[in-house]
Amino acid sequence: MGNLFSALGTGGPIIAILGVLSIISLTLIGTKWLQLSGLNTKKKDRVESFDIWKSGDKKKAIDLLDKNASPLNDLVKYAKLDERLKPLIT
Repeated sequence: MGNLFSALGTGGPIIAILGVLSIISLTLIGTKWLQLSGLNTKKKDRVESFDIWKSGDKKKAIDLLDKNASPLNDLVKYAKLDERLKPLIT
């Protein structure tokens, strides 16, 4: 503990500012990790929806994506519905 106080005394307020910024950045990293950890769930449903889409049952493919709402499923759904992207996904 004495070393910490001597480092603060040697570096002055710069060390304290760096310490506070480090704690803030670690908090942001942890928060984003928790928020985004569930983003890539239900990958099997997305793959299955592509197979259903290729077989021609587009409504069933969209319904499968709607059943398990996630940002990635929404992105895939809108890409499938956008006519400009049709050559890329068929």
